[in-house]
Formats: sequence, structure tokens, C-alpha cells
Amino acid sequence: MLPIAHISASLLSLSIYDKIRKAKDKIGLPSFCFIIIGFAGIFPDLLKPHLFAVGKTSISHSVFFPLIFLAIYLLLKLKKIEFNVFFLLFFIGTLIHLILDMISGVVFIFYPLSDYTFHKMVLFPAYLIEIKGVWYANLFQYVLWYIFDVVFFGFYIFVDKTNFLEKVIKKIIAKRSFDI
Repeated sequence: MLPIAHISASLLSLSIYDKIRKAKDKIGLPSFCFIIIGFAGIFPDLLKPHLFAVGKTSISHSVFFPLIFLAIYLLLKLKKIEFNVFFLLFFIGTLIHLILDMISGVVFIFYPLSDYTFHKMVLFPAYLIEIKGVWYANLFQYVLWYIFDVVFFGFYIFVDKTNFLEKVIKKIIAKRSFDI
């Protein structure tokens, strides 16, 4: 995936949570949470850029990287240290990054312990196609990546800037209170 999709998907997930929280408690998240999760969504690529490096990976693109942030979060929460939410946001952002990369490329999930990948056949592979001795770029892949960028960013803007999701959640909450 391209960087905009990683950032937008992380922002979208936090924006949905923010709308749910506003509908229930009427309290939104502080804006620094959005900055942190947006940065966390792109953080693995800042450590080890791999956009066109097929077959190459690092610890930042394995399941252990988000788990490091989750372990730090749980440890800080256990010790009741105030800024533990930063590590929870980094866990969520890096996990979303990993999931998106699993869709668009080969990710060695348990690297460096194993070369196991989620699937050998990549949905949107980054490669060149040879037809009768002439090499062509797989433009289909790039078009799909840009579509993902636009879709994630569009959904993020829609969820964040409209009250549609809040209204739906309030209706669900109101309906559930009468059913019980």
C-alpha cells in the first residue's frame, strides 16, 4: 500500500471509535491521538521502506512489532503510568499497517523466527510482466493502490466530518435501551 492508505486507514479506525465514544459519552478524543495514530500507521515504513522490495522485510513488518507496543502499553497500564495510551495507539496503527501490507504484498509474519507468509499468492503484487520479451509494469496494481488511498481517505473524511455515524450509533443505543 501507499503511505496515504496506511495513514488514512489508521485515522479512519480512530475516527470511528471517536464517533462511538461521542455518541455514548458525549466526549471526543483529543486531537493529539489522531496525530499519533496517523504517524503510527506509517511508522513501519519509516524504519524499513519496502514499497518495491519484494521478498525483503524487517522486524517492523512482522507481528512482533505491534506486539512490542502492546506489551509496553500493558506494562505501563499495570504500573499506572499516565501516557500509556500512546503505545496503544502505536499498537493499533502498526497492526493496521501490517494488515494492509498483507493484502498488498508478501509479509513474513513471524520474521525473524520464520519465513512463513500469510499467502504466497499476493492479491496485488508489485512486479513487472514479460510478454514476448518486452517488460511491462503491472499498472493494475498501482491503480488499485491509488483506489485504496482514495477510498480510505474518503471514508475517513466522511466519518470524521459528518454526524452520520453518530446518529446511527445513537439510534442503536436508544433502541437497545428499550429492548432490555
